[in-house]
Amino acid sequence: MTVAYSGYGSAALSQSLWAEAAYSKRPTWMPLLYLVPLMLTGVSWVAGGVPNLTDLGFVVLVILGFVFLAIEFISFPRRFGIGGLLIFGGYLTWWCHDYFNNWYGWGFTDYDAPFPKAVIAKAAYFHVMFLISALCGLLLPMGKPYRVLHLVPEPRTPSLYFGIIIIAFMIGVSPYFLFTAEPWYIAIYNSMIAARGAGGARWTIGSSGGRLNYNFGAYIAQLMQMGQVGGQFAVFYALLISRSTAQKVFCWLVWIFWVLICFGTGTRGIVAFMVLPVLALVFLKFQSDAASNQLKKAKIAQAYLAGGIVLFVLVVLVQIQGQYRTIGYRDVDFSEINVLKLQGNSMFTEGLPGWRAVPDQTPFFSNNWPGEGLIRPIPETAFWFVVKFIPRALWNSKPLDPMEEWYYDAASGGNFQATISTGLVGEWYFRYGWMGVVQGGLLFGWLARMAEKGLQTAEGRPMVILLSLGLTTWLFRTYRNFMFHDLYPLIVGAICIYGLVRLTEYTSGQPAPRSNNT
Repeated sequence: MTVAYSGYGSAALSQSLWAEAAYSKRPTWMPLLYLVPLMLTGVSWVAGGVPNLTDLGFVVLVILGFVFLAIEFISFPRRFGIGGLLIFGGYLTWWCHDYFNNWYGWGFTDYDAPFPKAVIAKAAYFHVMFLISALCGLLLPMGKPYRVLHLVPEPRTPSLYFGIIIIAFMIGVSPYFLFTAEPWYIAIYNSMIAARGAGGARWTIGSSGGRLNYNFGAYIAQLMQMGQVGGQFAVFYALLISRSTAQKVFCWLVWIFWVLICFGTGTRGIVAFMVLPVLALVFLKFQSDAASNQLKKAKIAQAYLAGGIVLFVLVVLVQIQGQYRTIGYRDVDFSEINVLKLQGNSMFTEGLPGWRAVPDQTPFFSNNWPGEGLIRPIPETAFWFVVKFIPRALWNSKPLDPMEEWYYDAASGGNFQATISTGLVGEWYFRYGWMGVVQGGLLFGWLARMAEKGLQTAEGRPMVILLSLGLTTWLFRTYRNFMFHDLYPLIVGAICIYGLVRLTEYTSGQPAPRSNNT
């Protein structure tokens, strides 16, 4: 039994949320139910592609997903099940919606389909295999690794929290004052409305051109990412710590500013990165109110309503981006926006060229001798995590990922755009085969469990909640590719906050508040 953190930040979240010593556990037989869609899609693949069997496999997948997702929402006050919400909600959003939009009920032949029906069945089979592995990873014992989310101490005073928010905002917005060819206010406005079309901010520095960047000037993007992390931090401060109306208004305006900057990039994943942690925190805040209120049912209903409103805003934003990302937002016609027809979640379809090519036309990239696909996945993933963090401007000869180079530049005759994705499962399969799919799924589920365990043991600590939700948001984005570029700003931001807090401890002689989980 842990002792709840009793700092000023915990006042906004009822400690009854963390009062239970044991959380509601998931049934260990849960992954076994997914053997049904695994067998259906597997038989379809072995038989050369039977569309009705593949369709049936996805029908079962959707039914199981909605059932378990409902259970996760109902059990949320007893489990803080962000890992389950990530897996069940994620595969329903990224894979199932795509499949039912593009492939369900087609009944095609190999002559009239863009991909052979056996390729569709094969991709479906390995997606289910990955999902089963992820659920097993979610059920694995966690041990102590989750404590890394507790390493960043809480700032000693609310004023230091607010000071960090201001510093992060100043760092993030500084490129608009230092490196633009027009006045800063024009550059900011153009950044918000340009999307990927012409007319954005005109920078005086930038990358060296092409996909590889050898100029330090392009890393102004990382400065702005620090501002984005600070914007999330600002919302946490407004909801969990501040008692000043002026400070709360300022913090929400900081967050809105960065949401609009991210919206202006035309990249939907960055908007999701800014909004999803806030959605989760709003939901958690209302669940907290329910835990300490006699009108519990009404408060729980408010939690779902508030979360639904934030989710609706996110959907509208990404739908506008999907419709106007190449031409800009100057003439948005809201009558053309259909919030029921989601854009940009085709993570099943986008990897199909690779599923067709590997290994029949192109061999596995890291599974060409016996046991290679078993040994390499996790160590090589750790290698790329470290290597990709180092700027190419600092290390000009930094190695390239051969699988990414092939997929982006050669998998479709050299016609692929930089936004094309392998999909989460394809990335593991194209490298390592089925052993990579299993290990990738286990790692994904284990990381989801780590984020969940961090939230379960947060005991009201804002920094732990922020890092746990940030890790979850990054994992949600990896349904596109298992890449780290959205995780790095969170890590760098955590390191900077850690340094600032330790510096104030040293200068003041007073330790920052912490719980006994650290």
